[in-house]
Amino acid sequence: MADHARRPLLTANSGQFIGSPAEVEVSLAKLLQSATRWGALVLLDEADVFMQARNLQDLERNGIVSMLLRTLEYFEGTLFLTTNRVGTIDSAFMSRIHLALSYEPLSEAARRQLWDTWITRACRGQRPI
Repeated sequence: MADHARRPLLTANSGQFIGSPAEVEVSLAKLLQSATRWGALVLLDEADVFMQARNLQDLERNGIVSMLLRTLEYFEGTLFLTTNRVGTIDSAFMSRIHLALSYEPLSEAARRQLWDTWITRACRGQRPI
């Protein structure tokens, strides 16, 4: 997507954001400010950590979820969030997500074709292994 848009891509994994909700908010704000400055797209991998439905037992995680909701409200750039736990996402995110895509597991033939394509590209036109 970033290649197609000819824009930089900033990537982060949720594991990079550790600490209190306030510390996580500062780290995420720095990432998004950089994206705004550079006109970059942002990919936040394993975002389910930030997006899980809030509950009465885990107030710290609730703080992180609330922080991401606030941050998304004000970020004007393009942010991709990945998760494999769609069923656990807090419903408050739905009004902030403009497009949700689901990818079903690939068949063996599709995986083989994908590997052949990437190996061919890596070999710069040489015959796939």
